[in-house]
Amino acid sequence: MKAEDAEDGPDLKDNVVIDAGNFDHTKVGTYEITFTLTDKDGATVTKKATVIVNPKAMVLNHTPTLEVADKTIIAGDELDLRTLIVKAEDAEDGPDLKDNVVIDAGNFDHTKVGTYKIIFTLKDKGGATVTKKATVIVAEKEPIDLNTGRNSNKKELTPREEDHQEGMILPKTGMHTKSVRYFGLFGALGVLLVVFNLRKKE
Repeated sequence: MKAEDAEDGPDLKDNVVIDAGNFDHTKVGTYEITFTLTDKDGATVTKKATVIVNPKAMVLNHTPTLEVADKTIIAGDELDLRTLIVKAEDAEDGPDLKDNVVIDAGNFDHTKVGTYKIIFTLKDKGGATVTKKATVIVAEKEPIDLNTGRNSNKKELTPREEDHQEGMILPKTGMHTKSVRYFGLFGALGVLLVVFNLRKKE
């Protein structure tokens, strides 16, 4: 801004009268400001300037990153639900926010067989929130027969069923594939003995 007069001097900024009108730097809007300068002889000059107050630029806040994992345990096993958090980080707040995650365990009970949904929520300092769910399966423990050391729920197989597990029974002959392999082996040995005897006679 320049404020001067040929008779009164080159710098008369302090003599300028400013009419700010309804200008408010805290409110968005367009304001017109009036500036008036009068010299010692009464000569007056008036100028107007426009001031625009823009909205404050908002800093972009990134949404946090949250990853969780499902888990299967045996009824009675202890489980720290926080160990299901794979990743909890935020571009502004930091790379490790696992302690900031809020866990809603619902009706989870590690002693009762069932399928449970666990809710994990992470909120950053800027208010951005992310929610993830993990499934925890509590499975029934298989009882062990103390006499045999084997699973008491496991079906005992008959000799024929065990044969089926180790090999197949041929449908037309009723012969087991293991028996066929043995006959093949004995047949090969017989051929070798015949050849050997023929060579001895020669």
